[in-house]
Amino acid sequence: MGDGKLKNKANTKDKRPSTLLLILVIILTLIAIATAIYLSNRSHNEIERLVTEQFNQQQLILVRSAAKSIENFMHDIEDDVFILSNVAIVQKIEPEILKKMETLHQKISNITSLRQLEKMASSVIFTPLRIGAKS
Repeated sequence: MGDGKLKNKANTKDKRPSTLLLILVIILTLIAIATAIYLSNRSHNEIERLVTEQFNQQQLILVRSAAKSIENFMHDIEDDVFILSNVAIVQKIEPEILKKMETLHQKISNITSLRQLEKMASSVIFTPLRIGAKS
């Protein structure tokens, strides 16, 4: 009787899960890991796209705001010049001084033209951001 009990205990200790069950568990684990990696990569790409789009939208808002500020500044200057042109002292300027002022104005207007600023801004501002890209 004592021997029978020892054999039963030995048999229960030696029993292992079947090889088929182990293979199934390994396959399911590998599938779960692959799925997690795929979903993680997909999520990363989507977040990167959203962040890039949001950054570009913010830059566009800033550029539009700056352009509006410059435009308002230029209108203020035009208004000031128009008001000054109606002042009697300015209307009595000697022709030589007026010619020098016109020459100076032409040189400056070519440099600070609003169109020139727009060309420079559009070539610099609207380059899309790539996260992780080396500059």
